[in-house]
Formats: sequence, structure tokens, C-alpha cells
Amino acid sequence: MSMVNRVLHRLPETSDDLLPDMAVWPDNLPEDWYYLTVQEATNTHAYIQKGDLYETWTQRLDDPDWSQYQ
Repeated sequence: MSMVNRVLHRLPETSDDLLPDMAVWPDNLPEDWYYLTVQEATNTHAYIQKGDLYETWTQRLDDPDWSQYQ
């Protein structure tokens, strides 16, 4: 997840760049080094670019219908 997020320039800089209604995971805690990476990869959202690398989420979006790709 880290490599893909960085290549795509899709990474929140801090927890303040996330949304309060996002999906959360009991084994992904805000103090974990990978927290922002996992949140980025597991929440469908709209965002605005924040500099060259980071982003700020603006809206949570419905998850895609992944079954269409099976």
C-alpha cells in the first residue's frame, strides 16, 4: 500500500486530512506508522491535492461494485 500510494501521490499528510465518517479498522490505530496508508487504501473518497505528494479528503464516496471485475 505504501508504495502504490506514494507512486500515485495519494497520501494524507496527517489525520486532520481524513474524514470523520471513514471506515476504520480495529487493528489500524492512529499511532501506528501505517495508519494513514491503510486509511488511504481502504476508503473510497474525493480529495484535493495538498502540495506535490499529499491530499486532503473532501467527501466519502460509495464503494465501487468490485464484483464486476471478477
